[in-house]
Amino acid sequence: MASETLHLPPKSDPRWHDLVLGRNPNPPKLLALKFLLTRVSLAAKKDSSPTAIQKGVDELYEFFQKNPRIVEADAAAYFH
Repeated sequence: MASETLHLPPKSDPRWHDLVLGRNPNPPKLLALKFLLTRVSLAAKKDSSPTAIQKGVDELYEFFQKNPRIVEADAAAYFH
């Protein structure tokens, strides 16, 4: 359905890196996203290499793409 399409910034957008590095300005509303952000942020603190950070960005991006309806409010808070 076209109405379920979520417009996300490209993975190269620095806001994705900020989320992975735990520099998100708003706590997530969705509990599953909170858990995912916590996990990828902890992984990025253990390994802050560009490859590890990109892996976190890829995982978050995929989560947002696969769950457009439930992440809509959080996407709006982070990217608009």
